[in-house]
Amino acid sequence: MPQRSPRKTVTVVAEAVALLISGAITFQLAEHDVSVAVIISAACSTLATGLYLANRIEEARSTTFYACPAKSCTVSIRARGASPDELRRLRALATVLPDTQNADDGGVHGADVRRQ
Repeated sequence: MPQRSPRKTVTVVAEAVALLISGAITFQLAEHDVSVAVIISAACSTLATGLYLANRIEEARSTTFYACPAKSCTVSIRARGASPDELRRLRALATVLPDTQNADDGGVHGADVRRQ
């Protein structure tokens, strides 16, 4: 059996928790003689919220953030899905002296370079 990556495992666990919470709410509503439409609405709403949160957790875990260390520098770079070589280049770009910085991300897919 292939081994899952830790990131994928966290997402699967978060989705399973969302499913369990949705099921528990659905069961409790059914016990209280609530209409089927309300039960379906609550289940879908709870499940959608849980899946959204699981997606946001995965996105946060897979994002690398670099900020310029100089006090007067306001450049920050956020990258997702970048290779180790691209991350090294982005780190170097973010930590260059403020007067020599270039806000162009150099065509790196998933990079968000900002000056504030």
